[in-house]
Amino acid sequence: MIASAFSGAALGAWALMALVQPVSTTDTQPLFGMQDFVRFDGNADRRLTRSEYFAADGSARSVLMAEGFGASWGALSTSVFHGTGLDIYRFRQAPETISQACWDAVEATRRAIQVHTFDGWDENGDGLVSAREFSEVRRAGHVAMFETMDRDQDGVVTRADYTVPQTPAMTARMMAVSEAAGTRPVLSDTACQAERALAPVERVSDPVRDTGSVLAQRARSASPQERTFVLFDLDLNGAITSEEFLGVVAGW
Repeated sequence: MIASAFSGAALGAWALMALVQPVSTTDTQPLFGMQDFVRFDGNADRRLTRSEYFAADGSARSVLMAEGFGASWGALSTSVFHGTGLDIYRFRQAPETISQACWDAVEATRRAIQVHTFDGWDENGDGLVSAREFSEVRRAGHVAMFETMDRDQDGVVTRADYTVPQTPAMTARMMAVSEAAGTRPVLSDTACQAERALAPVERVSDPVRDTGSVLAQRARSASPQERTFVLFDLDLNGAITSEEFLGVVAGW
């Protein structure tokens, strides 16, 4: 069993190393989001299929019941539950209080979002997502995020950007990014009506979420503005460049 675990870890490490290498001698752009790509690409052939992605990303219930609060939990919270009035912690801590009809609606919404997400990665529509396709979509999203953070459009993000009022041009930019990604499916307003009326449950502390690296602890304890600089201002000069920002998120 130990040998099997070691060989599996070695294969995973080899696959990740292979993916971060340029796909050609003329293409030296770093690949973005490769930790996720390797996790999704079940057979490590550098071609992600729809079924591989669905299997790796999992159902809403599997994410909710998994140990700890990882990236999948955050993605589920944002994509399915945000703005619905539903208490995501109730689904985790008191699933017996959720009707089957509501569970079905949540699962159907998650699957529709997964289809929408995969189709957004599959730029040539061949049903396969290459590491390069995946990376390009991820990078475009990160570039757009940096540009919306850089409110005065001077090429760096400083604390002063947080004092700049949002202008119509900024709003238009964010709308353009959203429209380029397409309309993401959302949970129907008629679904889970009884569950929306339930009071929030008392949240149980989770040891995985309550511990972590010093950097993660600093980021969690900081204000949203300071959290940005803890994570991205690598040279601590008070200005985040696009290179710093992309350099950090490339490893996500």
